[in-house]
Amino acid sequence: MTQAQIREMMEKAYRELEENRGKLRKTRMSQKEQDLYGAIYLNERKGK
Repeated sequence: MTQAQIREMMEKAYRELEENRGKLRKTRMSQKEQDLYGAIYLNERKGK
């Protein structure tokens, strides 16, 4: 996969996270999910 494809996937996942944030607050996230979202978030920060 190219760097652009990976970034696109990350951005899509990040957008979905933003959209679902309200729902996620109500349901407790598993540690695995927290790690995944944390990694996506850190990647976003690095990319800027």
